[in-house]
Amino acid sequence: MKIALLGLSLALSVSASYLFAPSIGRVNLGEPCKGCDEFSRRIGCQNQTGIEYFACQALVQTCEFIVCYGIPEVNDHKPIEDIDGDLFSTIFGLRGTAWRGEDCDDGNAQVYPGRAQSNAGPNLDYNCNKVVGGNATGSYEDIFCKSSQQRGVVLVGDSTGAHFGPPIYPFASPLTWETVIETEFDWPQCSYSTGYFSASQCEQYFYLNKTDSIYRRLWKRNHCNYGDYQNTGVNGARSSSISQKIVQT
Repeated sequence: MKIALLGLSLALSVSASYLFAPSIGRVNLGEPCKGCDEFSRRIGCQNQTGIEYFACQALVQTCEFIVCYGIPEVNDHKPIEDIDGDLFSTIFGLRGTAWRGEDCDDGNAQVYPGRAQSNAGPNLDYNCNKVVGGNATGSYEDIFCKSSQQRGVVLVGDSTGAHFGPPIYPFASPLTWETVIETEFDWPQCSYSTGYFSASQCEQYFYLNKTDSIYRRLWKRNHCNYGDYQNTGVNGARSSSISQKIVQT
């Protein structure tokens, strides 16, 4: 069973859902590209000097690449690396495990987080919750999880659900911006719905607030729920277009 959430807000219309490509000048694709100018003002590029100024400008150009160019998988908000095509991945960014539970077998489309009960046998972790094996009475999945009323969470919405925002310490580490780009300027791993990072992980780089989420609470109540989260939040999404953003769950 999945708990579906609908997250809406008046969001900054940076539809940061594309991978960057070589610069050939700004392409006029409408309102989303204009969002990069607002993003520049929000992170305070005009107040930076020296190396920070050039780093800030490079970030804004990256924003333009992300918004104005794209490849189909990332445009559709699906994992860029998904060998078996089940919409779950093994990498963190680019709509990978930051957004959905980690695929424990990316070579088998019948194995993915949150999958319904299967007769696959005790030695196949078909729902990637790390419950595998069994004893003479049956599989551990049946013994511990079958009657435990497992729950997962799926977030459908805009930048509020995706947890959009520049990092608190933008120039602390080059790895900070690598993470920013790969997660489309969002922090789903720290969000109220599907967050799974610890408070110290989120506070060190991203947000100065205590991290808690619906997913974490579901997992703490029942460890059979491990990995059963999906965040399909899209920056700049509108309630009228959300139905077009929903992917197979």
